[in-house]
Amino acid sequence: MSASTTAALPSDTVPTADRTGRLALVSTGASIALFTVTGLLGPSVVVLTLPQRAAWRPPYWWDAHPPPSLVVGLALGGLVVGAYGLYLGFRALAAGWRPRPARLVALGVVGVTALTLVPPMTSGDVLMYAAYGRIAELGGDPYHASPADVAMLGYDPVVAAIERPWQDATSVYGPVGTWLQQAAAWLGAGSTHATVFGLQVTNAVAFLAIGCLSLVLAGRDPAARARAALCVLANPILIWAVVAGAHNDAQAVVFAVAALVVVRRSPFAAGLLLGLGGSVKLTVGLYGLALVWSLRRSPRSMVMLCLGSLVTLGGTYVFAGPHVFDRVLMAPSFVSSGTPWRLLFGPLHLFVLPESAARALIGVASAVTTVLLAALLWRALPGPGIRPADEDGRGDPRPEAVRAAAALCLAWVFTTQYSLPWYDLLGWVPLAALLASRLDPMVVVRSGMMAMAYVPGRVVELPSGLGFVVDRIRDTVTPLVQFAVLVWLVRWCVQRGDHAGPREDVGMRTRSGGSWSRFGDGPPILLYDGDCAFCTRSVDVLERWTHTRAQLLPWQFADLAAVGTTQARAEREVLWVGQDGRIDGGAQAVARLLLHARGGWSVLGALLRVPPVRWIAHVVYRAIANNRHRLPGGTPACALPAQDRPGGGGP
Repeated sequence: MSASTTAALPSDTVPTADRTGRLALVSTGASIALFTVTGLLGPSVVVLTLPQRAAWRPPYWWDAHPPPSLVVGLALGGLVVGAYGLYLGFRALAAGWRPRPARLVALGVVGVTALTLVPPMTSGDVLMYAAYGRIAELGGDPYHASPADVAMLGYDPVVAAIERPWQDATSVYGPVGTWLQQAAAWLGAGSTHATVFGLQVTNAVAFLAIGCLSLVLAGRDPAARARAALCVLANPILIWAVVAGAHNDAQAVVFAVAALVVVRRSPFAAGLLLGLGGSVKLTVGLYGLALVWSLRRSPRSMVMLCLGSLVTLGGTYVFAGPHVFDRVLMAPSFVSSGTPWRLLFGPLHLFVLPESAARALIGVASAVTTVLLAALLWRALPGPGIRPADEDGRGDPRPEAVRAAAALCLAWVFTTQYSLPWYDLLGWVPLAALLASRLDPMVVVRSGMMAMAYVPGRVVELPSGLGFVVDRIRDTVTPLVQFAVLVWLVRWCVQRGDHAGPREDVGMRTRSGGSWSRFGDGPPILLYDGDCAFCTRSVDVLERWTHTRAQLLPWQFADLAAVGTTQARAEREVLWVGQDGRIDGGAQAVARLLLHARGGWSVLGALLRVPPVRWIAHVVYRAIANNRHRLPGGTPACALPAQDRPGGGGP
């Protein structure tokens, strides 16, 4: 820890933080040890059975035949201890703990290696990957032929090892994902044991690469790099969900994170990498949207990014065949257990709608809430720890891209109707590059609870008592906890307010015409046309209904030059002047006002800022503004342009 950092903290804070940090490391290590022991005990309701075992070849295990209650208890205990250690780590960092990033990286590497050397756990998806790769290796098409179809043509041990309920399912993964599965099957030479280990190694390497890239995104500050290592590489929840389960999400995300790293130097290369990630799983397109947003001020860079994505994404799908894209898009939209939507889906399809209609309705509601939450998160998220390459930050899109990726991915993870524990990797990586906030414990609770809901995440027979406990955790406790965390998150977003930056104080008078207030130290301000009776009445209604925290005053009482606008614009539309000096006009000014209102108005404000509602709101606002002198309460003094008013204009 640097001397300056130590001096800035109370004398008793740093030792306490160090003790908390050491406890966090011990908890993380204990969590990984519990997971490893679970795998070493051999096949069980949590650990997969791998036929054609070769004793000399990893993964290794003993045939201990553990009882279901033991392995489920070990896994759940590891998740509880790991989540607690992660929480302690965040607390310690906030209190001044400054571990060497290399120590956290080493802890993560040891944990990833240990769980790669034992059989996959908690989910049978890796057996599905192996079956698809084997079908492709045998010359079949996993997008047309299911494992059950291939089994009818003859016995194959790799294809036969797939678990319920995936025997009749064709592949929904992109061509690059299928090629990686095929490569593992080729190296496995017909052995389930060897094929699965090849997939485990592929996923582990991808996860380690993601962890290293997250350190790059965090910048050079040791504290930021320690936070990044804690969020990804030394995160026991992610290690369990992604590495122990051998899920191919890491193979997709690694390309997307690499795109974030290289976008400043080469948007085209970032596009190439992004397309490769989308050719594993299309969900990494959320990173693509974030990159497009960060490059919106540079059309040339945006075009190069899109062109690079088209080359790899389009090229791989064309090479594999257009039917591959059809299969990926036709993936069924289930409502998974553990999500808040499960609380609504059950009663909806049992008592109100057919199951297909209920799923469709939940899907639409999920998409809408994802957009709304992304808008709220964009407003509330802290900034990234990375310093822009240029002093003004305009030449480096990475900080804004990281923040946009965090808003989009976390919103999707929290609100999608089909969510699984390993999907959280999408949100953890950009979160690792942001400054610490109260969002951190929310994500810990969300990820930890979802991981517990899928212990085990397989269709297996459990003793009645244990089965009841597992079902209640998955179908009752977890949805309720997820809903509570979602409410917590929305309240936090609403209360966070705008990200205020340094600006000069601007003198203005209040609506009552009283003493001047220093705007830089006060709330944001809404400027409206005080000569327009319709505008004045509308503002009175807004102030009475929304109880906004902003100042509302006529532009005639403001120093428009100091604000950075003109009288012509102030006459044409209502203006919002934020604490950071940013000016929004028209419908977006109204949206910003609603975001600062109390109660549920902030949700409406967030919706008004999101396309296509944003575009519709602009059209409606212009129609009202241009005809306000004809509306109830309007007078000839409200007419636009100002020269059409009696007297020829404003003061």
